[in-house]
Amino acid sequence: MQTAARARDDIADLERADAAQSRLEAIDADLAEQIARKTAELTAKAEGRRVKERRVAGAAYAAVRARGPALRDIARKSGIAESVIRECIDAAEAAAAEPAAKLAGKTQAAGADLSAPPAAEAPGDAGGPPTLSAASS
Repeated sequence: MQTAARARDDIADLERADAAQSRLEAIDADLAEQIARKTAELTAKAEGRRVKERRVAGAAYAAVRARGPALRDIARKSGIAESVIRECIDAAEAAAAEPAAKLAGKTQAAGADLSAPPAAEAPGDAGGPPTLSAASS
């Protein structure tokens, strides 16, 4: 009898251990998922901040370059690689071009032609003020 009771107890304990082990694995999987999600979120935020700072630096480098020094001289004075300075300037210039491109895209999408004068309404059209020719007839 003792061996049968011992075997039952062993089975019960092993089942509890197996259930606990499954929960441990689920905890580890959940932790890994949370870490991956948080890492992706932080990476995206950091990339946004990098883009912003790259544009700010690029605008500053462009301002220095506009005053005359060559990129090589700016790189030497700042201790930053010329290629990095060039990338920053390109990012700043691209950011400056974005609003104009977006505006152009919106006006084209709407079918508006900002260069053409507004179409003249025919005299006496409803919705507009009466014109002299409409009032005199």
